[in-house]
Amino acid sequence: MPCYKLNIRFGRPDMVKRFWTSGRPGIYFAVVEEGALASGDGIEKVGGEIEGISVADVVALYRGEKTDSELLERALRAPLFGGWKEGLLERNTT
Repeated sequence: MPCYKLNIRFGRPDMVKRFWTSGRPGIYFAVVEEGALASGDGIEKVGGEIEGISVADVVALYRGEKTDSELLERALRAPLFGGWKEGLLERNTT
């Protein structure tokens, strides 16, 4: 889920809500090593999907659009950070 900084970047107080309700999840990348980056530089994928779980799957579980228990188990084994795992459990075990 994007943070409030998305609202600031676009100058719209409703941007996070608009992004979330669009149904098109995004992803944040972690910086592994500091360095210079310029327009046109390549991005190298260094890993594959974790246990076949995608960002779209996690968001669909989080939003309640999917309720597959096996998919939930895969999501809970994935390296999710922040409150994602707690949110998934709250939304899918009640």
